[in-house]
Formats: sequence, structure tokens, C-alpha cells
Amino acid sequence: MDRNPIDGGVIAVYWKCEAFNTETGRKWQIYDNIRLNPDPTSPTFIDFNSLTKDIVLNWVWDTVNKQAIEENIRVETEMVRHSELSPGLPW
Repeated sequence: MDRNPIDGGVIAVYWKCEAFNTETGRKWQIYDNIRLNPDPTSPTFIDFNSLTKDIVLNWVWDTVNKQAIEENIRVETEMVRHSELSPGLPW
């Protein structure tokens, strides 16, 4: 997270969704960030030191379609699992 050190308002939250295929050893990740515009004069303002994991996750899920992201990763893992491709590097 990025925050304003003067008022403790969070201005960015970085998130990541991961999946790991135990059969192939491959890992998928989708990551991004959300931008916030905290107003320290608002009655709903939450100072950085008062944040909990649940509060921050709710901020992310209010902005990001969690189900769509998870479905996207599921589809990608299934496509690779059933393909003839063999990803990797020779070194």
C-alpha cells in the first residue's frame, strides 16, 4: 500500500491473485492496483494505523470483480492443462 505520511490516508492498494497447478508446477498470477482518494475530513476516513486486512480487502473487492478474476485464472490453468504446449526455457 501507498499512503500519505501526513494524514495517514491510503492512496493505492496493490493486489494479486495466484493459482498453482500441482500437476505441472506452473503458477499463474494476475495483479494490479486500485487508487483511492482519501478525505481525512470525512467521517468514514480510516487512518493507516487503524486499518485491518478485512477493511483493505473490502476496498479491493468493491473495485475488482473477484469472481471474474478467479474464473479467468481457472480458465487459463485449464487451457494449459489440456494443451499440447510445453512451456519453459532450455536453460
